[in-house]
Amino acid sequence: GYLFLRVFRMARGYAVCAAPLFSTLLFSILGIIYESTGIFADPVSIFLIPTALLALISVALLLATKDTAQGDQADISPRVILLYAAVGLVAGALIFVSQLEGPLSFLESWDEVHHLNGTQAFAESGVFSFFYSSSYTAQEAATIAPVEAGGFYPSGWQVVCALVVQAVRVPASLAINSVNYIYSSLVFPLGMALFLTLLFENDKKLLIVGSLVSVSFVAFPWLLICWGPIFPNLAAFCGVP
Repeated sequence: GYLFLRVFRMARGYAVCAAPLFSTLLFSILGIIYESTGIFADPVSIFLIPTALLALISVALLLATKDTAQGDQADISPRVILLYAAVGLVAGALIFVSQLEGPLSFLESWDEVHHLNGTQAFAESGVFSFFYSSSYTAQEAATIAPVEAGGFYPSGWQVVCALVVQAVRVPASLAINSVNYIYSSLVFPLGMALFLTLLFENDKKLLIVGSLVSVSFVAFPWLLICWGPIFPNLAAFCGVP
């Protein structure tokens, strides 16, 4: 996501804060393309290869344009980015992580069954398309599916969870807890850092207060972690700022 935005000449700090949203979007688009062309989706095809290609394009554009004015364009301070990241990660550790019985904990209710099974099915099948989202997409499991497998379900968050399962070989519940922590405690605060920087025109005092206020409401992001649980909505709303 960062490299994609840098290709379009977005300032570095802005690109850092907006990167998670565009990374998730690119993962989802590639998942649809790979499913339609028969390519197995995994960290290499979804993350490493596109990142390498975007890095090459970024370097090529940098060498071709030699734009010396880039350093003068408006941007967000690295100190502000670090402040919002630190406050968000600490708040998430205190409010969310500390309340878990363990890293594999999960809420035994409602949508959690779909989240767990769907994430595992994505990871095993290599099918990341949200036009074919199912708890039974793995070939072995599809034969015992009680209903026709595959259908539309917004799955950008699920793609990220499946990538974690594939990359580090952890259970789906641990991947889900980790991804929820990152979205609520890092992605959302960084988005707010960018939003408030533009809204208050880099007012340092207001930005310091904003780093605390952003993570101080029960209704969002913390309530969505235990209500529903509607984790895809949580991830989507974290990208709104």
